[in-house]
Amino acid sequence: MLKKLLLLTSCAFFLILTACHKTNNSTSSQGLVGHWAFLHMSVQSRTTTDTLGISSLSIANYTTKSSAGTVNFTSDSMIVSGLTYTVDTTFMTYFYIAGSLYDSISSPLTATLPPTSASAKYQMINSDSLYFPNGGILSSLAPSSTGQGIRYTLKGDSLTLSAVVAQTTGGTTINANETIYLKRQ
Repeated sequence: MLKKLLLLTSCAFFLILTACHKTNNSTSSQGLVGHWAFLHMSVQSRTTTDTLGISSLSIANYTTKSSAGTVNFTSDSMIVSGLTYTVDTTFMTYFYIAGSLYDSISSPLTATLPPTSASAKYQMINSDSLYFPNGGILSSLAPSSTGQGIRYTLKGDSLTLSAVVAQTTGGTTINANETIYLKRQ
């Protein structure tokens, strides 16, 4: 179950693009328009669960491997084609009883995101942010998605997309900083 939560965290960038609720001062997407190769994604995540005074904190920091796929930006849409990657690392889980550390364990984290394709409309928000009014790229997998946003940095032929993700489901809270690295094709 925890492995699935961490895999969801790693692809949550596309599921839950949070932050960036600014006024729209710039609507030019000229620098983003084009085809971009997916290089890799880095994730720093913390997952907490608390049940009847027993809590756990899982920490995973990793960079995806065997990354492939493309992201195509048009003037108002982001189209992902064949996005895939693997994760092969470990994560630490700390167990607490009544707030005191009881035990910890290191566990393997291996996962593969199969080739995935999707699209989403976006709006430019200032010169460094995108807003997806109907949710993220894979909103079809999460039909309850609401408006979400990301920050981006464009330097030469490199594009970096960053998100801060926060999600709580059934007593489990996931917080993650995620960054996707793309290169213009």
